[in-house]
Amino acid sequence: MVKIGRPAKIQADDATQLVAIVESDRTATLSEVRHEFKRRTGIDVHEQTIVKTLRKLGIQRVPSEQAVCVERKLNARRYGYTKAHRRQEPEQDYSSCLTAAEWALVRDLFENPGGRGLPPTISRRKLVDACCYVVRTGCS
Repeated sequence: MVKIGRPAKIQADDATQLVAIVESDRTATLSEVRHEFKRRTGIDVHEQTIVKTLRKLGIQRVPSEQAVCVERKLNARRYGYTKAHRRQEPEQDYSSCLTAAEWALVRDLFENPGGRGLPPTISRRKLVDACCYVVRTGCS
């Protein structure tokens, strides 16, 4: 007498239910197949048991090219400037510093001629350049 081990958890009539589940939704994951099998039969089995049973029945689960759609991940927006965007001019200490044309556009926002208090010890342009350095490079 040959011993074959413990009896199979999925019997022949339950296997037909399993085949029907797989045929009804060919793109279902093993977890979805397992939950539907438990709902229909009341038998809770491991996903590997389902794979083994389907293999015995001659069913191979392969995703079809029509069902699987690979979406490319959109690249995150890049903030800041690269070397191609900013060219270092002679008056710039760093590539993140304002150019003469940029400073001419924003000068009136930062310089206050005839203002009150002590005259500035550090030029406003250097302060703005320092802020631009922090913003554009992240201090890295």
